[in-house]
Amino acid sequence: MTESTLQPLSNEQLSLLNEQLSHGISDEAREMLNTLPPEDIAYLLESCPLKQRSLLWKLIDVDIEGDVLTELDDEVRNFFLESMNSAELAKIISDQDSDDLADILQQLPDKIAQQVLTRMKIEDRKRVESVLSYPEDTAGGMMNTDTICVYQDISLALVLKYFKQGHKLSEPLDHIYVLDQENKLVGVLSFVQLLIRDTHCKVKDVMAQEYQSVHVEEKSTDVANLFERRNLVSAPVVDSTGHLLGRITIDDVVDVIRDEADHSLMNLSGLGEHSDTFAGVLNTAKNRALWLCINLIAAFASAGVIGFYQDTIAKVVALAVLMPVVSSMGGSAGSQAMILVIRALSQGQLNQSNMRWLLLRELGVGLLNGILWGTVVSLIAWLWFNNTVITGVIALAVLINLTSAVTLGAILPGILRKMNIDPTLAGTVVLTTSTDIIGLCSFLGMAALFF
Repeated sequence: MTESTLQPLSNEQLSLLNEQLSHGISDEAREMLNTLPPEDIAYLLESCPLKQRSLLWKLIDVDIEGDVLTELDDEVRNFFLESMNSAELAKIISDQDSDDLADILQQLPDKIAQQVLTRMKIEDRKRVESVLSYPEDTAGGMMNTDTICVYQDISLALVLKYFKQGHKLSEPLDHIYVLDQENKLVGVLSFVQLLIRDTHCKVKDVMAQEYQSVHVEEKSTDVANLFERRNLVSAPVVDSTGHLLGRITIDDVVDVIRDEADHSLMNLSGLGEHSDTFAGVLNTAKNRALWLCINLIAAFASAGVIGFYQDTIAKVVALAVLMPVVSSMGGSAGSQAMILVIRALSQGQLNQSNMRWLLLRELGVGLLNGILWGTVVSLIAWLWFNNTVITGVIALAVLINLTSAVTLGAILPGILRKMNIDPTLAGTVVLTTSTDIIGLCSFLGMAALFF
């Protein structure tokens, strides 16, 4: 297959492919699909309902099935893994990079994963097991063990000779790693230096001794932040003694960034890790049911506060009309502060030295917005109901709720993280329930005193 044939699907081709699939498997659809790059085939699979997805998989050539699997999202990949036996899976993924192999095996039950490993070649099994020995969310869990290394005392001529022998190279490849006699990383050799310097020079004379490495136990999110700050294409992974274990490339980091973004977006909606848009009805309903239940409990907590003041509400109907205003203002203000802090935490920008300043800043913002919007809401309430008591009560309630909401939104992510709870998953429910209760208690509580 030549590179010129690897073109993305046009809208016309996509329509033609869908038409071919509507009549079942055909040679035309198979040929059209297999002229696409693996990443485009994966994108197409993720964009199809389950029945059509199964048909498409049957059209994919066996020699590129492993490449397509590594490009799929976890949920969609698992859809296909469930139907494969260990022998079939070992055959199609054996040529993949060690980090991609580890990602696939981590989705399988331990028994099946072990069966797949035993069917691999010894060298393939060892490189995958070295990655699997580290947690998935660390540099060790995302590294590729296939690296190009040379010793510092050899000549550039020998390095060039190695590349001219036609060895398979892992991409992207921007540096060659330089080791000493103890196999410790001592520098990196760029391809520019390799090409322009005299081939009689020793590697140690032209290598860069200042380079950015990553410790094997570094968190994957911290690795992604490092790549972003330093504009890295790749980075070597080392242990505490300086021995080279593997490397991380920009494509691995992009996957981490995308997964973190998806994770945050789905969790803010209470959907957790389930990202398959075309999952079946039962699975989708089951995944959403838990958080609907939690939200129902939170709603009844707010309803309980309202029920406690039902006699006051019965006396003054205007209170029932204005209650949603107080709750809504607090929820919106708290969410703004919470999302800001979650973002700062994920980027490693928050620490003990600047957290106090941020809390004071949010408290000031809450007070200013509370005064501004409390005044606006009270004027509207006065024009609507012409009641001075209600005007004053709602102004104070908005001020209290906005101030407490932004303060809670700022401190809640840190508290949840210390409790090993994902703030993007639980923060929204806790914050919304808290601001509703605070707003309703302040509004209806003060109203009860005056009425």
